[in-house]
Amino acid sequence: FESIAILIRSVCTKNVAHATSCENIFGPRLKEVLENDYEGQFIPYVYQLLALILEFSPEGGRMSDTCTAAFPQLLKLNRWEFSRNIPSLTRLLIAYLRKGIIQTLNHQSKSLDDIVVVFHVLIQNENYKQYTFDLLRAIVLYVPPEVRCFKEVLNVVKFEAMSSHPTRLSNEILSHFFTLFVAKFGTKAFYDVFDCKSNDLAINFLLYKWIPSLLSTPPTRLEAKSHIFGLTRLLFGDRALGFDIQSEIICCAIKIILSPNFYRDALSSDGDDDYVEIRYDATYPVLHFAAMPSSDPSPDVSDATTKLAQMLRELSDERHHLFTFLMEKCHLETTSFSKLQSLLVEAGVWNP
Repeated sequence: FESIAILIRSVCTKNVAHATSCENIFGPRLKEVLENDYEGQFIPYVYQLLALILEFSPEGGRMSDTCTAAFPQLLKLNRWEFSRNIPSLTRLLIAYLRKGIIQTLNHQSKSLDDIVVVFHVLIQNENYKQYTFDLLRAIVLYVPPEVRCFKEVLNVVKFEAMSSHPTRLSNEILSHFFTLFVAKFGTKAFYDVFDCKSNDLAINFLLYKWIPSLLSTPPTRLEAKSHIFGLTRLLFGDRALGFDIQSEIICCAIKIILSPNFYRDALSSDGDDDYVEIRYDATYPVLHFAAMPSSDPSPDVSDATTKLAQMLRELSDERHHLFTFLMEKCHLETTSFSKLQSLLVEAGVWNP
């Protein structure tokens, strides 16, 4: 299976159009494994290879009839009963969503309901937190908001966000969901989720769940970029925010940027495929060479930190002594303050 993954990566990395050829060559054989592997020993590997082929396919391109026909089988509940299948099943489901499977389905399709059922399976198990996180991310990015399954998932997220003691979704997952939601649909859609004419419910979530979650565990790489971009949009959204709330948002974004694990190059990767020890994991079987890098949810924003710096400049023009006030409120040490100054200078919005 690792050898097949290497072949797919080698061919499709040079030309993604070859993904169709890989599907035609390996698809029937992988399907045969799925039908005859009664003990389920190889099924997780097959799912990963199928996901790899779909991930190389151009986003939004036409999906083959074979792939479309196989989608309902992926959502059968008995496939999600075994924990060893969850990582690869989730990845394959996300690959389908990215490819545009929702757009090919009839709006009355049972598969739309089955996606919601799968979502409920994931959120009921604390051990599946990462996969819940990944699926929610894909739903925001790839499922049209008018589709039934999007609305039903959003209702669950909204209930958890408004609950004083969320039981199924952590504040970390909720905050990441809404930062992607704000980045894609705008601040008005964020406030509309909470069905409030005033900002109170949305602001309470922001101040008491979203921001504290980020401060307790600052995100890194693509997650950090997404949060900085989402917070920046909230600063200059459809509804005017009081200066105290603005300063809380700014301080949170600044502390993410100043975190020792923050990288402005969000897509930088570590490790080397040439020297790796392949090991078997009976709990979560993973193919090393079937891995794909994370996709950027905001590819049109090259550097979210520069965008934030430019917004800070606009605020500083409106409010004298803004930076002095923020430095005191954020409790920045001299080193952190210098780092922030360097960022602002680099963005061309500060002249000490």
